[in-house]
Amino acid sequence: MKKILFIVFLFLGQMAFSQGDATINSIKIAFKTGNSTALAKYFNTTIDLKILDKEDAYSASQAKLILKDFFSKYPPKSYYIVHEGKSKNAVKYLIGTLTSDAKSFRVYIYLKGESEKLTIQELSIEEEE
Repeated sequence: MKKILFIVFLFLGQMAFSQGDATINSIKIAFKTGNSTALAKYFNTTIDLKILDKEDAYSASQAKLILKDFFSKYPPKSYYIVHEGKSKNAVKYLIGTLTSDAKSFRVYIYLKGESEKLTIQELSIEEEE
């Protein structure tokens, strides 16, 4: 009986971990393709958004429009994750580099929630020097 319970818990844990990985992968793809609509699916109800010198708390729909404008000015050529981690407050974070024809940007993404339902709480895009 203990073996069966162990296997069930191991399987459920793996499913939750895989769903979190699927969210991270979808976020990566959205940045690579410059798809603000796909990215907005993972926004919290309100999101702290900083793009270049503009910073504020926005609704998910407002943030989506701001990102759409950013991606139209700087269409992505590549995006990759430089670092991925988890803080002691169960917050997952991603640090990545977004490259367009004109410039390169450092992207910071802070996610909260359970593995099966991660949402973006904060997103920051800064010009790399």
